[in-house]
Amino acid sequence: MTNKHLIEYAQLEHVHLFRFAGDIRYSEVAKLHQFVEALKDTKQVYVLDLYNAVHLDSTAIGVLALMAKQQRSVTSKKPIIHLTDNTVKEALLGVCFDLIFDFSESLIEYSNKEWVNLNDDKARDLEELKETIRSAHIWLSEIDEKNAFLFHSVNQMLAK
Repeated sequence: MTNKHLIEYAQLEHVHLFRFAGDIRYSEVAKLHQFVEALKDTKQVYVLDLYNAVHLDSTAIGVLALMAKQQRSVTSKKPIIHLTDNTVKEALLGVCFDLIFDFSESLIEYSNKEWVNLNDDKARDLEELKETIRSAHIWLSEIDEKNAFLFHSVNQMLAK
């Protein structure tokens, strides 16, 4: 995991496992957004490994909110976020992720799994990227009234 940013996916028994490392920003999550949309009817639990994540911008956090929304629509279980970094945890708690995710600090065992690289390093279609950014902020707004207020002006600007 030497990349500045890394997003990977592995299929485990009854679990969709996503591993994030580094500085994850809007430019890296369009491919993740598409991938997660394709999984929307699955009843498997999402598990997010954020042990090596050092920063997630609001668009990246919004795509994680989509994952929680999708899982909630097909199962009663909350997705699980594994992390130890207090800065990342505080950012997620600051947008009410404790309402839609279960947090864990326990280590995930997943050796010898085949990982699909979801990094989005190549240039994206601008309209697709705009849609990911716009949708991510709407999902964040839907979590809680505090978030609706917090992202109101951003969502108004992105609607134009």
